Amino acid sequence: MLFYTGKRLFQGKSEARYLGAGVIGGVWDTGETSSRYRLLRCETLQTIRFPAEVPLKDADNLYFESRADHLEHVGLYFSSGVRKISVEDYRRILHCAIDLDPMLEGLS
Repeated sequence: MLFYTGKRLFQGKSEARYLGAGVIGGVWDTGETSSRYRLLRCETLQTIRFPAEVPLKDADNLYFESRADHLEHVGLYFSSGVRKISVEDYRRILHCAIDLDPMLEGLS
């Protein structure tokens, strides 16, 4: 699991960053629904904050989450919520965090 947040910048633009990682524990249904989905909650375990925020894009200006590179508009893709990403994308993000702090080596 990855944690990330957006930062509002001038003229409504935002610059999101990955903040940390963790493990998903138990998942349960809240019994509530939004307009289209059931609302679930999960337990977060073994959370760790990255020593420095990791940008959404790599040095080649490609998104770490490779599915986003194929979208015309990524705003909804990076909105609040849960989405599945590939193990390869997850590891690329963790390796970037490890480059920032080698003490995180055990995460990947």
